[in-house]
Amino acid sequence: MTKSDKTTCVLISGEAEDLSEILDYLKYSEIDAESTCDEESGICSLTVPADQYEKASALLNIYQEEESEKQKDAAPSDTRTFVGSEEKYRDNASSAWSFLAVGLLVAVLLVLCSAGILPLPLTWSEQPMMFLVLCVLAVVFVAVGIYSYQKAEQYKKQMKEEISLESEITCWFLDNYSEESIDREIESEEGTLPQEEILCLKRMESIRSHLKAQYPDLEDGHADSLSETLYQDLYEG
Repeated sequence: MTKSDKTTCVLISGEAEDLSEILDYLKYSEIDAESTCDEESGICSLTVPADQYEKASALLNIYQEEESEKQKDAAPSDTRTFVGSEEKYRDNASSAWSFLAVGLLVAVLLVLCSAGILPLPLTWSEQPMMFLVLCVLAVVFVAVGIYSYQKAEQYKKQMKEEISLESEITCWFLDNYSEESIDREIESEEGTLPQEEILCLKRMESIRSHLKAQYPDLEDGHADSLSETLYQDLYEG
């Protein structure tokens, strides 16, 4: 990035298509940016007033960081969204009762048919293959239901521990940080508070970094989830 004269400065050069979004971003941030292109080379330059150069440069860095993060998020990754033990408990408990209900229903149906109470051709003597298939299905559904129920009980225990940990983390953070202290940190790092949409991201990053520093064993997804909750408590509560 070089200064071209006393009144304007060249902020960045590149392809017109690449600079188009940067130009819109800077104008949205109230920077009087302009784009000029060399017809022979096809290279364009973004220029800004000299008195806005430092602010524009900082905004450009933020924009490039955000674009880099978007590309990382778009790329295939093994990272998964955090799913709490409470949600896992509900899912497994629901699955358990569903499988058990279906399995027991099929078993009862076969018993009633075999006893002659229901006049359906589902007995061993009439439809041995169908009877055998339904018996296997009933056993499988009941087995899966029991397994899901056992998993649900495990998650129920973890849920209590998770709730206790989240309560501890929330109390610790709110006792040590406030919206003013977070904003002061950001202002100290950036030199000034960024625009609102960028400030929100910076606040989230700051909260998350404090959580990971104090609780290094905290899962990344859990840290993200807690950061969102704490942000809402601080700035939207």
